[in-house]
Amino acid sequence: MSGTGSSAAEWLSETQFMNVDLDLEGRIADIDAVASELDRCLLQLQSGDSDNGKRTVRYESLEEVSDADVAIGVLVDAIESLSTLARSAWGRAISRDFNVGVQAGHVPHAAEFAIEEATLARVAAVGGRLVLTVYAPLSSSAEVSREG
Repeated sequence: MSGTGSSAAEWLSETQFMNVDLDLEGRIADIDAVASELDRCLLQLQSGDSDNGKRTVRYESLEEVSDADVAIGVLVDAIESLSTLARSAWGRAISRDFNVGVQAGHVPHAAEFAIEEATLARVAAVGGRLVLTVYAPLSSSAEVSREG
């Protein structure tokens, strides 16, 4: 929580960076080749198969990060460390999204979450796409129920 004496409801009404997820989709064999290596250095959040022979997988950093730029850097580090075989499979993925999550709140009026030029260049160099997901502000009843 920010500020001294802030209640959970006040904290939840602030716009805040949540995390960056790495979302991949591709042929099952390609995603498995990448996942077998990423599972050693990132936290796998989800994995699933579709009816059309595709697999999706979602990762985040093993460590909590409070900054989008740093979180993206951790994920790119993991991609850059892939073996030649896994890196080739990464390149064949249908989507390679670095998904920045932001929880919208009622304050402040505007919030900025900067991503440095060098970080954007690293995402582009690994063939990634930057995605921004903004979650709607929580209602007062949802904020109160999450307090207890």
